[in-house]
Parts: sequence; structure tokens; C-alpha cells
Amino acid sequence: DGRLVQSGEMTEACQYYAFRFGAADRNDPRFAELVNTVLNVFGPARTDELPEIEKANALMGIYLRLELLIRWEEHEQLRADICGFFGGMAEKTGTLWEYTQGIGSLDHGFASYAAVAIAACTKK
Repeated sequence: DGRLVQSGEMTEACQYYAFRFGAADRNDPRFAELVNTVLNVFGPARTDELPEIEKANALMGIYLRLELLIRWEEHEQLRADICGFFGGMAEKTGTLWEYTQGIGSLDHGFASYAAVAIAACTKK
């Protein structure tokens, strides 16, 4: 009937989209809790906290997260995330994968975005 109905489903990646496309602003106090969650809960070291929010995978969630960390100049977090997301892949196969779980392509071209993130955190 044309009405927007919320599904009740939430994803980590959608939080990154909100910042990327301006629906949320890091400097707006209304989003302080979300910024804290992005920086201190989400990411490759994520535990079981907030299990109702689906974890991000490579396309597009992880790359949006890395882009946010670059924009926010969170260089230490960026370094940690690069190692957390890509370190195990590189150790296991010497390549970067399409998915964090090791399914699909184990030598995925889009994962070369990691080089952009590495360059960004070394310019500091």
C-alpha cells in the first residue's frame, strides 16, 4: 500500500551507510551513542555484544567502515581493523578474500581497497 514499514532487522553495515550518506553525523550529539558503538563495539574484534545487529561482511560493510575511519582520522583504529579484517587472510593464503569466512573468491580484486586504507593510515 506504499507505506514504509520497518522490518525490525538491523545490520552493522547500515550504520556505516547512515554516516556515509549523511543520515547520521558524527558531530551531532544525538548520534554519540552510535559513534561509540561504531568505534568500540563494531569491527573485526566484535564480540557477542548486540547480537541482534547482524555483523558486517566485506562488501560493502567492511569497506564502508574503513572509509569512515579514514574520514574520521581514526588512524590507530584503522590500523587495528586492517590487521583484524585482512591479517588472517594474508597469513592463510597470501591473498585477500571476497568474504571474511573464506568462501567465494580467495583472491578478490575489490579487496585491494585494503591498500587505500593502509596508505591513509600511514600518511599521519
